[in-house]
Amino acid sequence: MFGGTGNEKWQWTTLEDTARYTVEAIHDPSALNQVVKVCGDEISLNEFAKILSEATGSPWSTKVMGTQEELGKMIAINYQQQPQNIFSWMPLQYVWGMVSEKFLLRPLWNSKYSTVHPTTVKDWVASQKW
Repeated sequence: MFGGTGNEKWQWTTLEDTARYTVEAIHDPSALNQVVKVCGDEISLNEFAKILSEATGSPWSTKVMGTQEELGKMIAINYQQQPQNIFSWMPLQYVWGMVSEKFLLRPLWNSKYSTVHPTTVKDWVASQKW
């Protein structure tokens, strides 16, 4: 369940690829004091559900719980009613940032580290034991 349409792009990176990029950045003088922005793949939640369905042979689907604007209002209401209960609003802020695509890392530095061949979501899903 999420806000938005399900077609917004999310960025995905495995822990292993994050480690590989980190090693490259450590040895890159131009990365000193910089935010190194990398990702393994960019796909939507609807695309993710399709990949999961193909890999597992079971249907996976997404469920929209409202528009980005409605999600924003829900966050504000939850915060107003329960500011001390961060679990009522903080996870939704993350989802809002993803579906608004405001959290997408740009510009990506992937091409600077051509020795790293990131794992796609499809390849990661295929490697799991379902």
